[in-house]
Amino acid sequence: MDAHVGKRLRQRRQSLNLSQEKLANILGLTFQQVQKYENGSNRISASRLFEIAKALNAPIAFFFDGLTGSLKPVLSSFHEDRANYNARSSSLQDHDPDLVEITKIFSRIKDRQLKLQLISMARVLAARQNSA
Repeated sequence: MDAHVGKRLRQRRQSLNLSQEKLANILGLTFQQVQKYENGSNRISASRLFEIAKALNAPIAFFFDGLTGSLKPVLSSFHEDRANYNARSSSLQDHDPDLVEITKIFSRIKDRQLKLQLISMARVLAARQNSA
């Protein structure tokens, strides 16, 4: 995948008649870094790919063109995992409405320390109930 994205980066850069050095200057990198991206030895982060796409006036999808066939098993697995998660989630909700309520309430708490205290308290309560 990294090599493919790098190859597409090189193709786009060359089609715009940009040198590695010129692209590197636009991105605030060294030309060696652009070289490493292009040969796939360094992985391009999502934020860096966004910057590169902007600099080369290309959609992000451009860099993944040609991978569609090889992504089908990944996407299929993703959709299966999501379906399994949804099935588990809905079955929990069907059997324990209190779980849904506590989850909603917990998700509204923004303070990490308060969340940790609540988790700690729940552990103590569960342990007391199990020992009784």
